[in-house]
Amino acid sequence: MKFIFSRPSLQDVAEIGNRIARDDPVRADLFVEEIRMCCRNICEYPLAYPIHTDFPRQGVRHRVFGRYVICYRVERDRVIVIAVLNGARDVTAILRKRLG
Repeated sequence: MKFIFSRPSLQDVAEIGNRIARDDPVRADLFVEEIRMCCRNICEYPLAYPIHTDFPRQGVRHRVFGRYVICYRVERDRVIVIAVLNGARDVTAILRKRLG
């Protein structure tokens, strides 16, 4: 199984990296790679993480990674990352906009 970042989730990761880079560019690169590795690891057991209670019909699952929440959907042979958001943000509202 492979993973794919949606365009909005790629933007999320870039924004996280840019925010961290203001203080520590080296750490920003490492953290972005850690996020990518976490997403790769989801592919090993994609159904192991809970379904988001507000989006059961859409099959949105989430995994916590430090302060961040990785929201994704499982399809036949891939995991699609929908969002990578700071948990302090209104994750539900952002997902509503992204899922239409």
